[in-house]
Amino acid sequence: MIDRALAMLLSLATATAVAADRPVRVAFPGVEVQDARAKGAADVVTAAIAAEITASGRALVTAAELSAGGVEVHVLRSCPSAACQALAPKVDADYVLLVSVARLGRRLGAELRLVDPPVLAPLAERAEVATSEKELATVASAAARELLGLVPQRKAVAEPVVLAPVEPGPTAPPPPPAVHAERPSRWPGVLVASAGGAAAIGGTVLVVTALGFNQSKAELTFDDAEAARASAQARLTAGYALIGAGAAAVGVGLWKALSPGPVSAAFFPAPGGGTLAIAGAF
Repeated sequence: MIDRALAMLLSLATATAVAADRPVRVAFPGVEVQDARAKGAADVVTAAIAAEITASGRALVTAAELSAGGVEVHVLRSCPSAACQALAPKVDADYVLLVSVARLGRRLGAELRLVDPPVLAPLAERAEVATSEKELATVASAAARELLGLVPQRKAVAEPVVLAPVEPGPTAPPPPPAVHAERPSRWPGVLVASAGGAAAIGGTVLVVTALGFNQSKAELTFDDAEAARASAQARLTAGYALIGAGAAAVGVGLWKALSPGPVSAAFFPAPGGGTLAIAGAF
C-alpha cells in the first residue's frame, strides 16, 4: 500500500513543472545626453551604472544586445508607453532603467527612471546633481543601486519536464459492422394469391356453365347438341385447369407473402390438366 502511494506521489511530481529561477534582466540602453556639453559625463555615468547593475546580481541587457534583438533604443527610451511594453519582451527584459544627463549651469544633473514595461507608469524616479563628472557618476550609481533594491534579484521560471513516452496499451478491435437484414416485400405474394383467386373463380364459372349442357341438351337438335357438347367439353377442361392453377397460385402467393424465403412457381398447361412447378426455400 505504501509503495503504491509513493508511486502515485512520484508520478504527480514528474507531471508538475519544476520551478527554477534566473537573474532579473534589466535593460539599460545607456545614458541619454540632453545637452551636448554633458557628453563626457554621459560616458562616465554609463560605465558606472552598467557596473552597478552587474554587481547587484541582476543581468544587464546592453544597448548592443537590444539592437541585436531588433529593439530600437529610442523607442525603449519612451518607457513607460505602449511601444515600450511591446518591445521589452523581444529581449526578455523584466525592467528598464533609463538615465539622462544634462549641464545645469556650472553643475551636472542626472535623472533616473526605473520602469516595469507591463505597467504604464514608472516604479520610481531619482534626480541627482553634482559639480563634476566623477561626482555625478558616484551619486548616479548610488541612485541606481537604490532603485534596483525595489525589484527582486531573481525571477522564478517554470521549466517544463520532458516525461518519458508512455507505451500504448493494446487496443480493442473495432466492432464488426452491423448487418441489417431487409425483410422481403409481401406484395408479390399478395398479387399472386389475388390473381390465383381470380383464375379459380373464372374456372368455376366455366365449369358451371359447361355442366349446364346436360340440362339443355334434350331441347336441342342433334347437330346443335353435338356443337354444344364440344363447347361444353372445352369450357369444362379450361375451367378445371383454371381452378387448379388458381388454387396453386393462391397457395404460392400466401406462402410467398408469409414466408421470408424466395419462392417461385410456374404452371404448364397440358391436355386434360397441367403441371405446377414450385421452387424456393421451404
